[in-house]
Amino acid sequence: MAYKRSKHGQFIILAAALILIIMVSVVTFLYTNIPTNQIVAQNVLGAVNSVEQAADKVLAASVSYYSTILNVTGNYTYARQQATTLTFAGFSTLYNLYSYYGFTYSVTQPVFSAYWYSPLSYTYARSTVYFNLTSLGFTGLNSNATQELLVHIVCPPNCPPKGDAAIVDVEEQGDSPITNLQADNFYFEVYSNNLNGWVKQYPTQFTNYGNGTYSLSYNGFQNAYILGVVDQRGILALASSYSSITYAFSWPTYNPIITQPFVVQVYNNGSLSMLGQPLTQQSYPIPPVPVKDILVNETNTTSSGGLTKPFQVPFQVEDWASNYTVPLGLSGNETLFSDFQMIAALVAPSKTQSLTIYWRGLDTWNQTPYAIPGTQQSKQYFTPKQSCTSDSIVMNGALSINTGNLQGGQVQLSVSVGGKTFTVSFVRADGKTSMNYGGISCTLAPGVVRDIIQVEPENTNGFGEAYSVYFQLVLLIPADTNYVEVFQRVFFVNVPSNTQRNVNDLMLNSIQVNGGSIFIQSSQTTTSQRWSEVQSGTQVFDQYNQTAQKQTIAGGPYHLWGEVCSVVVNNPKQGLDPCSPSMGFVVGFIMGPLQLQSLYGFTNYVKQCGGGVLATASSSPSVLEIDPVLGPTCSQGILFDGGYTISWWGALWFSYHSSVDPYVVSQLVEDPPSVSVEA
Repeated sequence: MAYKRSKHGQFIILAAALILIIMVSVVTFLYTNIPTNQIVAQNVLGAVNSVEQAADKVLAASVSYYSTILNVTGNYTYARQQATTLTFAGFSTLYNLYSYYGFTYSVTQPVFSAYWYSPLSYTYARSTVYFNLTSLGFTGLNSNATQELLVHIVCPPNCPPKGDAAIVDVEEQGDSPITNLQADNFYFEVYSNNLNGWVKQYPTQFTNYGNGTYSLSYNGFQNAYILGVVDQRGILALASSYSSITYAFSWPTYNPIITQPFVVQVYNNGSLSMLGQPLTQQSYPIPPVPVKDILVNETNTTSSGGLTKPFQVPFQVEDWASNYTVPLGLSGNETLFSDFQMIAALVAPSKTQSLTIYWRGLDTWNQTPYAIPGTQQSKQYFTPKQSCTSDSIVMNGALSINTGNLQGGQVQLSVSVGGKTFTVSFVRADGKTSMNYGGISCTLAPGVVRDIIQVEPENTNGFGEAYSVYFQLVLLIPADTNYVEVFQRVFFVNVPSNTQRNVNDLMLNSIQVNGGSIFIQSSQTTTSQRWSEVQSGTQVFDQYNQTAQKQTIAGGPYHLWGEVCSVVVNNPKQGLDPCSPSMGFVVGFIMGPLQLQSLYGFTNYVKQCGGGVLATASSSPSVLEIDPVLGPTCSQGILFDGGYTISWWGALWFSYHSSVDPYVVSQLVEDPPSVSVEA
């Protein structure tokens, strides 16, 4: 299945058209603001002043052009090149206009600078012109031209009691207040939940205090905003009411302690998720800054119970499409952060106290090495060069993952840890297993904090009578962890009613293990942590009850974890881990409550059969499956001709002589940390 990012192509076309319009407007401004007739100076001072004023106008037009291109593209190099070209073209025009005075000149390379998306933001340009007026007998003159627009947001934080307006100071070069701006010189950018992006809002209330201070607001005013200011010269500066977002974690007491790091994902609306579960709702959205400007800090708990100073940590910014369901790769430096990007970073349960996303709005800022794969700062978790063609091995610091079997025959993954190798099979429908002859995509490899691999499981002969069904498989491999996150989707396409599509079995993933004891959570609530042991045969755990082909186990519809372990504790008790992970191997799965409900969604929709977990206890092999349609509950099959999409996100666990296993990690999804957000 091919995915197209049509919005990206449309953006490039629109951006090019906008830049063309801007260029025409700026050139028009330039030629209408420079004297168009030869000036007969009454005295030398008047001639010199005229040249200096014209030089200022050339530079003002150039920095206006620079700021507008930078806003559209985020590309500092391109904006500087275009503005520099316009600067030299402007001085060439002055040469013709002032030729009467024997005007000759040389100009230093203009310097353009912008610091945006901060409460104190500016746009700046400077250049020096050396010139002669030989007809007047003067040589060796020079003029230092400077143009600047500075915007300082005063409110927030210093707001009046009502606090329902932005208060801002605006200055130009020389710290001179700009006092002649009107409402149409300002605009807000505010985040729209409906559009998943920033939209313009123009001031509905405006006050000019006459000293460079302005108060302005819009309907539904919020303190999280971007403020654009365009002065009479056409210079643009973008300020933001905040320049960082801090997520403070309050971790429950986990027993035993969870020592594994976990990936958190930060989206453009500012929300946070972990293991497919949301930790926050929308808070402070991330402005459309260039990706290179972004940095991530953490504070941790020390061994004495105190807090460390904030320190930079490795992270990566990823491109995604289709509402964060299709990974596209690592974001480019100049990419403007939007609903196509997310930030991925690692946190340590009970240790990480805060995570701060912040940005340096300086146009010349270079991307931190903490966000670049293979640098010393990013710790080089992953091998710098990898091949996805055949038998490629991904090493994440804890696991050795062979991706060779993801293509060719049945879609499988081989995972090795501690000298043990385990197999995971992906996708079965109507008894037919998947194959993949189209290859795999190393969407992001090597990464900084995780690798991403994408596969489209298929079967050239079809999946039996489960017609017109398509699959997506995304493997997210975090650094230095014993788990692989799995995101899978199933797409049922509408078929004619006489097609007789029949779905009697649907498997997303299946772990096969030689030997071991199987335990599945069977709690009625999220806190009791009861489990059932699958001692023989095949048993299914669905949303209604737990049924078996060979025996029935009392229990409820709550199974967020399942594990197969080689060593069981003596006399295992309910409410405690039945396995001894430090003594042998443990493999299994973990999912959050929302993902469990997604397993139930399809069968609830058609009101037939059941979805959930299937476990088979056998000497060779034991099996744990994630099944949206459990075959043993669905002997008659599901006749279904409509369209439906199943989505599931979970983690597959593989460890050997570790202190942590799925039973322990499930505490994270049953009792996640509470997160407070500040800017």
